[in-house]
Amino acid sequence: MKLSNEHAEDLAQVMQALSSPGRLLILARLDDSPCSVSTLVEDCGMAQATISNHLRILRHLDLVTGQREGRQVIYSLYDAHVQEFFRQALGHIGHS
Repeated sequence: MKLSNEHAEDLAQVMQALSSPGRLLILARLDDSPCSVSTLVEDCGMAQATISNHLRILRHLDLVTGQREGRQVIYSLYDAHVQEFFRQALGHIGHS
């Protein structure tokens, strides 16, 4: 597989974002079902500011998306590709 410099840079940014255990916990929670920041705070055990910062990075890289529902935003994995990528990574560590 040939990889352009631009795609290599993009992939490196995604991999760097995924090197954070906190972001992985968020992705794992969102893999179960979409939810709000307050639910992520409760389920992931992180401060709201930390969750919001992680979500900002994940949104910028198109790994998660948010849909406004009334006064809150419901976050979910961006698409099935992100879900498959995340699950493949989990499967890979299961083989170690």
